Amino acid sequence: MNKFLDLLDNIREGAPAPLGFGAARAEKLPGIALISLVSGDHKKAITMVSKASVDAVIIEGLTTPADVKNITKSLGNVPWGAKLSELSEGQAQGYQDDGSALVVFNVEGTATSNLVCD
Repeated sequence: MNKFLDLLDNIREGAPAPLGFGAARAEKLPGIALISLVSGDHKKAITMVSKASVDAVIIEGLTTPADVKNITKSLGNVPWGAKLSELSEGQAQGYQDDGSALVVFNVEGTATSNLVCD
């Protein structure tokens, strides 16, 4: 499972119960996820976002998975995804292969057959 899904699971389920006889210390978990939307000047915005403490970044305005290679390097381990107006065939798999943790798209104009990928 990817880092973004792990974060969402931790928010939903809370901290696991401690084991053993030691003092019970509650693990601090976030109540929400902070997700940044980047559009426009991608390189400048991603540089700014990489210095902030966000849980994930969604990049708007990309046309192909190859567009993200140069701009996502500065994100490090922060999960990122693409916001698309519609999802064409094989596009979700292409973004996943390039390291995307999520894809956001409009349902209108997207065939359900495009949603099948690993």
